[in-house]
Amino acid sequence: MIDIKYLEKQKFNKKINKNFNKNFNNKLYNKFNEIYLDFKQNNKNNNKNNIQIKKQNNFEIQNYDGIYITKKNKKKLNKLNKLKIITYDFLKTNVEIILNYNTITQKNINQIIDTINFIITLFNYLNNYRENIKIHIYYSNNNKKININKKNELIPENINSAFTTFYKNETYDNQNYIVIYRTEELNKVLIHELLHLYNLTNYKIEGNIELVKLIKTEDKILISEAYVETFATLLYTFLYSKNNNKDFYDLLNQQIIFSLFQSSKILLNQNIKKLKYPIEITEKANAISYHFIKSAILYNLNKYNNFDNFYLNNRNKIQMKIMNDFNKKILFSLQNKNFIKIVNDNLKFLMKSNNEKLNNQKFNNQKLLKTFRMNILD
Repeated sequence: MIDIKYLEKQKFNKKINKNFNKNFNNKLYNKFNEIYLDFKQNNKNNNKNNIQIKKQNNFEIQNYDGIYITKKNKKKLNKLNKLKIITYDFLKTNVEIILNYNTITQKNINQIIDTINFIITLFNYLNNYRENIKIHIYYSNNNKKININKKNELIPENINSAFTTFYKNETYDNQNYIVIYRTEELNKVLIHELLHLYNLTNYKIEGNIELVKLIKTEDKILISEAYVETFATLLYTFLYSKNNNKDFYDLLNQQIIFSLFQSSKILLNQNIKKLKYPIEITEKANAISYHFIKSAILYNLNKYNNFDNFYLNNRNKIQMKIMNDFNKKILFSLQNKNFIKIVNDNLKFLMKSNNEKLNNQKFNNQKLLKTFRMNILD
């Protein structure tokens, strides 16, 4: 868990308190809790002997073609010299985890399995079933970082941690698989990719013309990625709170504070010192959706009813209806005066902190300044 006490002490963040979204989230929390209780019962009933683990000594790192796993990442993956294949059945779903690693604890493996089983339980609750789940995990310590003073930082090397294959033909849906290639915030990333695997939203839903007018970019703005990343953050914050006996609303409050700070890094990196629309962002890795739009959603969470309504078991018409409504609420959230003000407060704070760093003044939060992770929890 990343320490954000330094951020919490700032006056502008003290206005955010844990009651900020509580009225809305009581509904959401109760649904999550119902699913969690089912998950715990199912986990208890599941025979541990059902889990098979095979070790292999001779193997090759698979070569994935695409823009996400960069040459630098591939070099780190090639240094992983151990392999475990973990297979088991949970709620009639066959799970296969192909784990490349150098060192990993059994506790870490159990957390991965529990995260998968929690999401299987969630989608069973929604009558959305999968026959197979296949996940390649490269347990590589390669954290996401950003240098806000350097150009061309909003790239896959600094932002992406995983991908899910997507075959449109439902006949081949069970051939889809997940690849995760960083240990950083692994379980939140795992939830994000499982939401894709279960087709939480239609693939690559773009923002409407009004959103494009607010945020100009050479790439497409995918509101489906903002939806999935926000939902993954909510789910993982809840699961983490249960597993670690922490208050969900305290953690959510910290997630909002951190998300706003990360969004300000994107703006300052693009030489935007004050948020005033329209803005122009040069990026190639969904940074706008993962960070900036997500922070606007979290800050305005009480305006969103489509997270607690759970229209997730129909993949076509209802999904598009929800996404159209979601787009309208994103526009409202981004233009909320209070959101704009707190982003600008973060920008002022970030510029001050950055100047202290550049002038070699005492600044004890280098990790906080450099990290480009998407949530505070591990």
